[in-house]
Amino acid sequence: MPPPNPIKCNNVNSTPGCQLSNTYGVWGDRQICHAPNIVYPTTEEELRQELANANKNNLKVKVVTRFSHTIPKLACPGNSKESVFISTERYDTNIDVNMEELTVTADGGVGLRKLIDTIENAGLSLVAATYWEGVTVAGVISTGAHGSSWWGKGGAVHDHVIGLSLIVPAHEDEGYAKIIKLTRQDPLFNAAKVSLGLLGIISKNIFFDLITNSDVSIGAAFKRSVRFNFTNDSHIEDEIIKHARRNEFGDIQWYPSRHTACGFENTRNEGGKCTMASSFVAYKKLIANGYKNNKLMFTGYPVVGHQGKMQTAGSCLYSSPIDITTTCAWDPRINGLFFYESTAIFPFTKVGDFIRDVKKLRDLAKPESMCGVDIYNGFLFRFIKASEAYLGQDKDSVVLDYNYYRASDALTPRLNQDIWEEIEQMAFFMYGANPHWAKNRNVAFLEVQKKYPKFNKFVAAKNELDPKNMFSSEWSDEILFVKQEGLIKGDGCALEGLCICSEDRHCSPSNGYFCKRGLVYKEARVRILLKDVQMAKERRYISAPGGFIPKFGQFKLGFGSGNGTMDNASKSRSLRDQIMIPNVDSGARSRSPCNCFRANITTFENALLNERGGVGRSMQTIFINKGCQLSNTYGVWGDRQICHAPNIVYPTTEEELRQELANANKNNLKVKVVTRFSHTIPKLACPGNSKESVFISTERYDTNIDVNMEELTVTADGGVGLRKLIDTIENAGLSLVAATYWEGVTVAGVISTGAHGSSWWGKGGAVHDHVIGLSLIVPAHEDEGYAKIIKLTRQDPLFNAAKVSLGLLGIISKILGSRAERMKNLIERALFLSEYILLEYEISKHSENEFGDIQWYPSRHLACMYGYDNRVPLDTSGGGVNDFLGFQSNPILLSKYIRTHEKGFENTRNEGGKCTMASSFVAYKKLIANGYKNNKLMFTLDIR
Repeated sequence: MPPPNPIKCNNVNSTPGCQLSNTYGVWGDRQICHAPNIVYPTTEEELRQELANANKNNLKVKVVTRFSHTIPKLACPGNSKESVFISTERYDTNIDVNMEELTVTADGGVGLRKLIDTIENAGLSLVAATYWEGVTVAGVISTGAHGSSWWGKGGAVHDHVIGLSLIVPAHEDEGYAKIIKLTRQDPLFNAAKVSLGLLGIISKNIFFDLITNSDVSIGAAFKRSVRFNFTNDSHIEDEIIKHARRNEFGDIQWYPSRHTACGFENTRNEGGKCTMASSFVAYKKLIANGYKNNKLMFTGYPVVGHQGKMQTAGSCLYSSPIDITTTCAWDPRINGLFFYESTAIFPFTKVGDFIRDVKKLRDLAKPESMCGVDIYNGFLFRFIKASEAYLGQDKDSVVLDYNYYRASDALTPRLNQDIWEEIEQMAFFMYGANPHWAKNRNVAFLEVQKKYPKFNKFVAAKNELDPKNMFSSEWSDEILFVKQEGLIKGDGCALEGLCICSEDRHCSPSNGYFCKRGLVYKEARVRILLKDVQMAKERRYISAPGGFIPKFGQFKLGFGSGNGTMDNASKSRSLRDQIMIPNVDSGARSRSPCNCFRANITTFENALLNERGGVGRSMQTIFINKGCQLSNTYGVWGDRQICHAPNIVYPTTEEELRQELANANKNNLKVKVVTRFSHTIPKLACPGNSKESVFISTERYDTNIDVNMEELTVTADGGVGLRKLIDTIENAGLSLVAATYWEGVTVAGVISTGAHGSSWWGKGGAVHDHVIGLSLIVPAHEDEGYAKIIKLTRQDPLFNAAKVSLGLLGIISKILGSRAERMKNLIERALFLSEYILLEYEISKHSENEFGDIQWYPSRHLACMYGYDNRVPLDTSGGGVNDFLGFQSNPILLSKYIRTHEKGFENTRNEGGKCTMASSFVAYKKLIANGYKNNKLMFTLDIR
């Protein structure tokens, strides 16, 4: 289906009139925008006559298009009943290309795609254009829309305009309206270019910078060559300016939760959300984000194509009207994507520091808090040059766009909304970024008049051309002239960006959200879910977003690192993630297996808990008075009893860890260390029934990883996740020999619970046997500060006790691992053999493979052995990965389907049903090599 028309008129009942919506179906304030009438002129003279008629009858006027892609209510005439919409939908006929002067003149209502195609068919190219083609040329000019470039006149389309016609109100003796033609020499030209529809009606535009290519035949125009480069985001703040200057049309997409930046090299030749974000980023990488080599599909880089096809896109605009299965993803008729779009424009000198502060916020709040933006386009950076337009940018600038979830209900708080509010306020107030005129929530425009040096000149031009304020409304005034004291502050106003909270009632106190300071930008005022009002419904861990729950004995998951590991530091890591709420004083936010201080639970979660029996049968058993509840990753402990403590703390350094343990010792508290994973099945991380206890989480103690290239060792904070450790070591050109199969664990958790991989070679598959030193924080006497750090090496008597200590000796704060090596693995083939061969095979013989293991399926009389699983030289070709089937993210409905059928087979004692399911699973595992992939995408043949 093509997008719906944004105008809907009703001339049947007693209150005729027309209602305007934007393309998303809902304005920022969720209020209706309407006018009693709409007219559809088809020529420039008819446009003039309609404005004259409105002027003569003292009507407010707003010009509307068939696209309506503006987010602020600039197109709304206000609440006046004396108003009219003038639509340019049918004023889209004339496009005149001047081959001698290399210019084009177009009607204001012409769509961008029609303009581009006409120019390309004449053998020319339009240098600057927007990425989205569902706009009109007048709309692009009047809102400052842009592409991305610092070359030539830059990426803003209005800076490539050399003339325009403007229809403005006039006196009676001038026919109530007149057409004025403006060129670059006219004083009003720079006011009219980015005029927000407030000066008059742009009826004609003259573009220049139409480029021909003498080396190719007429009609070829110039082409572009595009390649995406996905890299780590470690130095994005230092590289962004270089990237802009190096690539004529370059942009950068930054996915903060993935620590990934995608450079658009272009020249003229949180559980569930993070899984979704990871999938989306991977899919975009797979299909080059929509670029196609042959108009049908992406086959490889570089992608080379005509400028008009490479710069601008919008194929969903042309969906078949008879095909009700496809449409634009945000089409309001399908209840599809519904999001905010914030766009901040920075002077290029400030964007690096802004990125650094966003990274600080990410690391304080944890990367998963930013998965919501990565589901869309991450942070998209584009580039525009300084403009002479009064409401354009006065310096070369970097434009940041990002989309994030908007709730269907205005009073429903959003996940991690404190993070997005802090970034929003950091951008517009801490760094003084300018808002994009056609995007953003209302708060972004606060005090905007102070940000444009020529703002007063624009206002003077407005007063000259529209002295009766025909084109103004309370909505446009709200954007242009709003000040802090002018914001309308009511209950819940901060939820939709209509205000910045200054009182708790501006947030959603009934849902546990209150107005607090930001984590990095301390002047920010954001809605935060406080520890003493944490809601059980935020416990993402209950829904088991990882998909199939591993049912293999080797995956004994523990307190902190996840894979059967549990040291104090690990516990702190697992528990930290288990705890969805932070200590109020630490500014922590919740997202772990621990839920603090509230007895609310969603229907879905309650049903899941009820299904598992015990824990969740009634809301009263979820939380006892105040406190934090810890569960393991499966949501239920072995005894189905609650595990809780009155409080939780989130240290970020080794010294803070020591201080928290000292405080607990001084106050005679029981201590358990928890992590963000909580994969241990026994209740080792539970402090018991004592009310005098505390959880110490290592969720935020996960910063330092030091690789020593000379000694081939690595030292890491106890709360560091295994995947982060592995990636850091691999990026250094080394490999971690021993690791668990499941990566949702912390390094201290792995050590303390004896977690392992599989090997009899060298020091074997147990990770703790590759540790040569660790730091342990233990209780101490008063004269030692109630807690102390002891450093243990292999020579110390306590070292072997501390390695697999189950969190019972102290808090493992640092781990020193030995012999990081340079290696690749080669799995030559997976052999599915009869179990009789397995019996004769002698399991010990299988140890000939350094990393070999065996999976035995007794009901199928089968055993699976990797025929060759050893290290090979680094220069061996191959980029295979292990995406083990049991650890993949699966559709919720699929997981529920499997569980429902398994439960049904149990209840009906249906062994045959289980065997059929088992047979299907084994066959599927065999088909896909149990998740091994040759090229990071799929299994093809031998894994290399």
